[in-house]
Amino acid sequence: MYRLKNRILSTLAAIALLVGAAACNNAPAATDPQGNAAPNEASATTSGGEAKSDILIGFVILTQTNPYFVAEAETARQICEKNGWQFKLYDSQMDSAKELKAVEDLISQGADLILIDNVDPQACVAAIQQAYDAGIPVIGVDSQVDPSAPVATVVTAASAAGAIECGLWLGEKTGDTPVKAAVISGMKGNPIGQLRRDGLFAGLIEAQMKTAGTPVDKAAAWAESEKMEAQLVSDGRAVHETLPFEIVAQGWGGWNSEGGLDAMEDIITAHPDINVLFAENDNMAIGAMNAIAEAGLEDKILIVAGADGQKEAYALIKEGRYGATSENNPVKIITMALDIANEILVDGKDPYSYPKQIDTEPVCINASNVDEFYNPDALF
Repeated sequence: MYRLKNRILSTLAAIALLVGAAACNNAPAATDPQGNAAPNEASATTSGGEAKSDILIGFVILTQTNPYFVAEAETARQICEKNGWQFKLYDSQMDSAKELKAVEDLISQGADLILIDNVDPQACVAAIQQAYDAGIPVIGVDSQVDPSAPVATVVTAASAAGAIECGLWLGEKTGDTPVKAAVISGMKGNPIGQLRRDGLFAGLIEAQMKTAGTPVDKAAAWAESEKMEAQLVSDGRAVHETLPFEIVAQGWGGWNSEGGLDAMEDIITAHPDINVLFAENDNMAIGAMNAIAEAGLEDKILIVAGADGQKEAYALIKEGRYGATSENNPVKIITMALDIANEILVDGKDPYSYPKQIDTEPVCINASNVDEFYNPDALF
């Protein structure tokens, strides 16, 4: 049903677009923030070697103020250009209304497939439904969507599993030393952010229970992390009943380094004696490091991120200034999503035959394995 559209309209729209263009009128083109050459990781290709220049891929992305999302957009542009596909990028600027308008614009142009990294899992449902009704498959990337949304699939990192691995690493690192932690989160109500922080809590709880001689399985550790989450929501802090683990503050960093810096400055002012910082992504943690360094606390606060595997974080891990993070590679995610797009648009596979969610493999990156992942020339 993804072909139920007017191909004449699609062709006219394609003629009006510059091949590989990465912007709409109100969205600047995505660029590599480091100015790097095209990454070798982007490997999606069309079948049979025949160019498909009449295919239009739209990408509606929640922001371009964070290098992770810039890398997503640039990877998509490069793969589409390699495949001979038209590409159009929309920056919704953290605004669900702009996100909806962008999808509607792509529908009017007869887009063949839409990628969406959404602002809010519920608010995006209306836009995805409109695309579905127009016969245009939508692939979610990075962010979760509400189960009611008729997506072809969602390609994302294993947010909870990766964060659990980092929490386990932290518990092994700290042993029986009490953990007095602060959390820097992305956006209120964001399900990915909650999975990441609760995963960090669960991994630490599992490791501390083992150290205490009362080991529990992952399900029980997760249940304990949910208790900590409930306390955090209601009281702004949380204390485990039996373990040496407390969370004294939660700040909100908007997923970017500037927000991480601002949040950490406030946290340090109120709680200069914390010894662990949990962050829901590397970019906020890297911003927070500036506040930590300014306060002279680099040797006192261990940083653990729930995700992303940003190359600057890897460099800091190599230097011994950053504890651990979980891989959430934008190049891998977008490449997987566009491989699926190729199967749908070129090979003719049913867009609704895929699992509703496809996760990348969870892994904790720390000093013991960072050299396997660090590439200073990577896009992200």
